[in-house]
Amino acid sequence: MARYGWVRYAGLAGRSRFGCVPDRVNFDVVGAPGRVRVSPLLASAEDGQNAHFGYHVVIRSPVGALPWWAATMRSPMTCDDQSPVDQGQGAFTAATGRALENDRGKPRYMAYQRELIRPHCGRTVLEVGAGTGEFADGFTGTDRYVVTDVDPGAVSHMKERFQHRPEVEAMQFDLDGQQVLDDPVESLIAINVLEHVEEDAAALRSLSESLRPGGSVILFVPGYQRLYGEFDRKVGHFRRYTPSTVSAAAREAELRVEVARPVNFVGAFAWWAAVRKGGAGAPNPRLVSVYDRFLVPVTRRIEKHVRVPFGQSVLCVARKAR
Repeated sequence: MARYGWVRYAGLAGRSRFGCVPDRVNFDVVGAPGRVRVSPLLASAEDGQNAHFGYHVVIRSPVGALPWWAATMRSPMTCDDQSPVDQGQGAFTAATGRALENDRGKPRYMAYQRELIRPHCGRTVLEVGAGTGEFADGFTGTDRYVVTDVDPGAVSHMKERFQHRPEVEAMQFDLDGQQVLDDPVESLIAINVLEHVEEDAAALRSLSESLRPGGSVILFVPGYQRLYGEFDRKVGHFRRYTPSTVSAAAREAELRVEVARPVNFVGAFAWWAAVRKGGAGAPNPRLVSVYDRFLVPVTRRIEKHVRVPFGQSVLCVARKAR
């Protein structure tokens, strides 16, 4: 009897396939074993021949870009149909706690990020995990800017957002080592991406294949494990970094580290109060707006003149060998 099913899953990473058998789910991650927890949601039958089944599947794998993201396979597939599921659907929201449309709440902070990152970029750029294109929206003056995300919904959003900027390309791109740009770029940007990858050095090594010799890798990552809180757990952060730990990952990927320093000193205390001590599961939009309006300008002024010892984030700039 042919059996059909649908799968609701969370935590898919890498390239995976499901065999929809009533009492089990066959799980295969290319390159590494996955860990699977399955619980049936429903079972019903139509016309006495085709059985329909539902599962909640939680998967955690060391392969891929964004562990613990939630998605839904929208159409049934047979047990014999081993075609890949629609990877990445819902990844942006699960990894950020925000809807695709909600990216306008911190213009000063975004300007500050661009100010930190721009001096290290060449004329052609690949941004991985770009989400809705919030960072790229104010980043101009390049000859080519490739914005990517694993979430197809985010990619569609960016294609519409940048339709009037001919130098911007939007495409789906995973960090599983299977994709490389046909035309390598001078600079790679990854903002709040690397912490979602368990094998971070391996991901950096794969990403560097899309860089020209001598190209720069600019990493902006959450800082300091003592700030790790409920929000980090909720969105799938494996870790927060120090300048030393992000440098170690870059060096393991055979990149030469040029800059590794904490940034957003004031924001670290706000994060500690709200997330670490306060246990907030998501940033409060009203507090984010207040922070952006009043504290970000103070942070920018301080860090122009003082090398801070600690911060909410860490900036790392590394370079591929020539």
